[in-house]
Amino acid sequence: MECISWNVRGLGRPEKRRAVSIMVKKYKPSFLFIQETKVSSVDYRIVNCLGGGILHKGELVTLKKEIVICNIYATNLEEDRVVLWDFIMANIRKSVVPWFFGGDFNVILEASEKSGGPPIRSHIRHFRKFIEDAMLVNLPMQGFPFTWSNAREVAS
Repeated sequence: MECISWNVRGLGRPEKRRAVSIMVKKYKPSFLFIQETKVSSVDYRIVNCLGGGILHKGELVTLKKEIVICNIYATNLEEDRVVLWDFIMANIRKSVVPWFFGGDFNVILEASEKSGGPPIRSHIRHFRKFIEDAMLVNLPMQGFPFTWSNAREVAS
């Protein structure tokens, strides 16, 4: 099963939609999670050109009530992320179906996932506790060793 999660930054631009569409055609993912802060509503022309469905604004989507799929785009603020982890945990505890998460959690699990500057250990501890409490499994990544770059000229 292939899963792709991408914080696109500019999905409204045709060249970004083309890049996502090419990636989808090449890798044929089972799940595509897109985070885009600049898109205020789902434009079905965007959905169609990407070749399928899209989760928007962190909405929870259920498929035949057998699984909950959740696209996360967490804030950069640690105190707000902790509130999010608590909210998710409260919903998981009420649920009888498995949950599948993808997206941009804006935090790392290991110091090796960060380039430049020391990691903030308390953020790692909070996120690790959430992962353990929710009994989630961190799937291995393929591709580039780092998931974020501020090199805006380079494809993100």
